[in-house]
Amino acid sequence: GLPASRTAAAAMAYVLYDMHRPGAALDYPQGGLGSVIDALVKGVEQGSQQSKVNLRNHVETIDTTDDGDRVTGLTLRGGKKVVAREGVISNVPVWSFNQLIENNSARQKLDGLLTSVNNRSPRQSWITSENTSNRSTIRTTRPSVETEDDDSLFSKTDTAEQTGSFLHLHLALNAEGLDLESMEAHYTVMDRGLEGDGTSENAVSDGPCGELNMIALSNPCVIDSTLAPEGYMVVHAYGAGNEPYDIWKNLPRNSPEYKALKSERAEVLWRAVESIIPDARERVVMD
Repeated sequence: GLPASRTAAAAMAYVLYDMHRPGAALDYPQGGLGSVIDALVKGVEQGSQQSKVNLRNHVETIDTTDDGDRVTGLTLRGGKKVVAREGVISNVPVWSFNQLIENNSARQKLDGLLTSVNNRSPRQSWITSENTSNRSTIRTTRPSVETEDDDSLFSKTDTAEQTGSFLHLHLALNAEGLDLESMEAHYTVMDRGLEGDGTSENAVSDGPCGELNMIALSNPCVIDSTLAPEGYMVVHAYGAGNEPYDIWKNLPRNSPEYKALKSERAEVLWRAVESIIPDARERVVMD
């Protein structure tokens, strides 16, 4: 969702090491992603500590001591308290972290002892066109934002840069007559080519990071045929972090306008699928 120059170094280092070594391949878990989740749950719950994974428990607050020096646990929706033995590991979206700390002493310490904080907004990676027929563009440099204290944790989390969103197309296809063994498990399709289509929006030239240009296509049944009934296959196409969310955020999810925009925006995903399976639309069993 970001150019390489603004992507976390850890992510870049992993990609360079894992995907560009001799014999590298993109791995898929046998049994689907659910098998990875099951393994993670097993890792948490095994042993003598009687640890347990709890799902669908909405966290209202991260609780601290009165002086704000130490985290003591969580308060769930409905008022139930979960007491922490040592601490709390938070993996919420960074923009939500501020809302979970209610203790004023803790808030001041996390916010660099600021007593008043102006409204902060996330940095937006994309310049969004109001007209969906015009392409939005990713900013060429990291957007700046004025903050009272760049060393404040809340300042960093509240204004962290947001990437583009993901547009997905999930398909179940009739695989009759297809030679799955000759197909790859993963494809990358450049809808407008690596150089883009030569146009510019907002003084930014189209290219590999352009809106819905690079489409990833997963075909996991090549590796694990049990992911679909015999004679069928599942395919997943998506724009990886290159779909501006602003064009969606004010649309009611069940409105005719939302459904029409979904159909319009998904055409590029269909083109990616059809570049591998030309008659994919005639093969659709479920989408």
